[in-house]
Amino acid sequence: MNLEQMAYLVELKRTQTLSQAARNLNISQAGLSQSLDSLEAELGVKLFTRTRSGTRPTKAGEKMIGHAQEIESQLQ
Repeated sequence: MNLEQMAYLVELKRTQTLSQAARNLNISQAGLSQSLDSLEAELGVKLFTRTRSGTRPTKAGEKMIGHAQEIESQLQ
């Protein structure tokens, strides 16, 4: 996982939709979705449950997002 992917996780949790997170991050929705799929494959865990009504972090996702928020906080 890299810093960019950490930012994606945090933003997706905040907005709860791929489309809004992608707009806020200035990337395409497809690019964000592919990055998340790649990260989930790399880690071997499902980080988000995606439905028509939005995106919710799994327990593993919550844990990773917490780590990502800590790292972002330390970097600032």
